[in-house]
Amino acid sequence: VVAVEAVPGTDLLLAAVVSSVPYQESFDRLLLIFIGTMAVGSILAMILSLLFSRSISRPIKNLASRMSEVEKGNLQTHEVTASIFEFTQLEHSFNVMVKQIISLLELTKEEEKKLHEAERKALESQMNPHFLFNTLNTIKALAKLHDEQEIYTISVKLGKLLRSTIDNHESECTLEQSMSLIDSYLTIQKLRFGEKLHVQTYLDPNCKDVKTPKLIIQPLVENAIIHGLEPKAGVWDLQVKVVQLDNRIFISVQDNGVGIKKGTLPDDLEELANSTHVGVYNVYRRLYLKYKDKMHISIISAVGEGTTVKVSFPAES
Repeated sequence: VVAVEAVPGTDLLLAAVVSSVPYQESFDRLLLIFIGTMAVGSILAMILSLLFSRSISRPIKNLASRMSEVEKGNLQTHEVTASIFEFTQLEHSFNVMVKQIISLLELTKEEEKKLHEAERKALESQMNPHFLFNTLNTIKALAKLHDEQEIYTISVKLGKLLRSTIDNHESECTLEQSMSLIDSYLTIQKLRFGEKLHVQTYLDPNCKDVKTPKLIIQPLVENAIIHGLEPKAGVWDLQVKVVQLDNRIFISVQDNGVGIKKGTLPDDLEELANSTHVGVYNVYRRLYLKYKDKMHISIISAVGEGTTVKVSFPAES
């Protein structure tokens, strides 16, 4: 680099020559340092970006994979702990959901086992239907032949009851059908006990088509006659009512029998299974299997005055 300047008052020129090589070398060195720094910074940025991206994408992929396994029916997926708070919360929520599904499936299996066990016990308690029906038909034919109207009526009504009990093709029936069976059962009992037994039955027309598990009224009526009325002297009164109020069905079976002594009736309905009120327990369990906590059953009794069993559950046509 050359710099020229005139000297004042003379014809002389002052010239200075400076070499640019040192400056060029410094500039080149700074340029290399800048480029190197940028390159290293870019590489570090890419590495950090990749690591951050993987820290986000890996939990998403793991969660998506577990969801896919659950969708296929595999609920025993391996739990993975995420490192980011939001993903940790997401994983936790998913784990809770899977555990709830497992719990519900186990509960469903347990309820199915109980239902099958109840059905098995019911089947074991039944006698050979063909033998019974053939015997009843024989009795019915003999009664008609000898003009024994009462025996003929009992045979017809008993056949109707047995047919309903043994028929396992349908697990439910309408309340109208249930009350028809009650009429058959009470007809037999009135022929048996005569004028001693006074019966009143009522079915609300609004709920006659509501379907319920089979045989939920007859065990209550039978229980009232055997344990409430038969030990009592004098006239027996029995009332069976089925009504619908506020979209719920209310069934009541009331007798003026001997009643239940205070302290002999278990507080927990589950304990009825080991008492003399097995019929009531059977009704309770079958209604509970269908309606769960939406059903209610109560027993009100006083010694010497009688007993009332009340059952309620949602009305489902």
